[in-house]
Amino acid sequence: MINLNYLKTIFGDDQKEINEFLNLFVNSAQKSVQEIEQATQNKNVRLLKFQLHKLKGSAGNSGFVKLADVCQQAEDHIEQQDWTLIARDCLEIKNYILRLENEVAKKSIACS
Repeated sequence: MINLNYLKTIFGDDQKEINEFLNLFVNSAQKSVQEIEQATQNKNVRLLKFQLHKLKGSAGNSGFVKLADVCQQAEDHIEQQDWTLIARDCLEIKNYILRLENEVAKKSIACS
């Protein structure tokens, strides 16, 4: 899930910097997921597009290709106005972030 080789191209072998970055990414992504869930419940297309696009860009630039792909998939489903698929995509995004959070916590403990 975490592409350490990619992150090392950015941060070198500085594990402390990598951990700080991962924690910041997870915190930001959690906030985005909350906004995405709220926008989905309210069928607020504008906010949903904005939050998905923001998360997609952050994920892609951080080496989380699968997350970026799911965000793109959700953006595509918005264009189709398929709220069932959008809700499924949002759940997949939320679960990805939860798994990432657990993995980051394990890596932080391992590096302590």
